[in-house]
Order: sequence, then C-alpha cells, then structure tokens
Amino acid sequence: MALDANKELTPVLYGESAVKILKPIAFSKNAPCFRMHWHERIELLYVVSGSISIRLNNSEVAARAGSLAVIPPEKIHMGTALEEGTAYYTIMFDVSSCLLYTSPSPRDGLLS
Repeated sequence: MALDANKELTPVLYGESAVKILKPIAFSKNAPCFRMHWHERIELLYVVSGSISIRLNNSEVAARAGSLAVIPPEKIHMGTALEEGTAYYTIMFDVSSCLLYTSPSPRDGLLS
C-alpha cells in the first residue's frame, strides 16, 4: 500500500470494548495536535473548546467547539490547533470488532 510510510505503528488496546475514548488534551495556538498518519480504525474527534484544522487526504476543514469530525479508516490525516487553541475528545472504534458476522435469514424479507 502506498500509505505505508505514514501508517500509525502504535497499537491501540481496546480491552473488552471495541470503543476507546481518550480524555481531552489541550493544545495551544497553532500547535500540532497530531502528525500526518493513517490507521485502520474509525476515529471521531469531538471538539470541546477552541478549534482545530483537520487535513484529510487533500481536503482541509476547521472543526470548532461542539463539532464532531469523522476520520474514516485508511485516510491520511493530520491536525493543528487554530488561533484560540483547542481541546477535543478522541473516540476510536476497532472496525473488525464492530462488524456483525450474521447474515439475514429469508424470513427477514431481505433475501429473495
């Protein structure tokens, strides 16, 4: 995969849940929040104060307090605090543990 140079190598330990929530950390004006990287999990960033610039592939968006940013799996991204700094929760989902491995039965009306 062409992204391998930026793959996040630090493992996330989920424990018994497929979801992990990190407490918010504050970043000062224009500080880098996270370097350019990608991973196989789904990540949500809930901004509690200030604002953050999130670069996702070739797009950039500002997320402000009260906003929720969604980082899909295998998308290269990075974040930088804006003028007023920022603090945000990181919510991570282990995709493989969230998948349901059951198939619908014909009586569910989903199969013909």
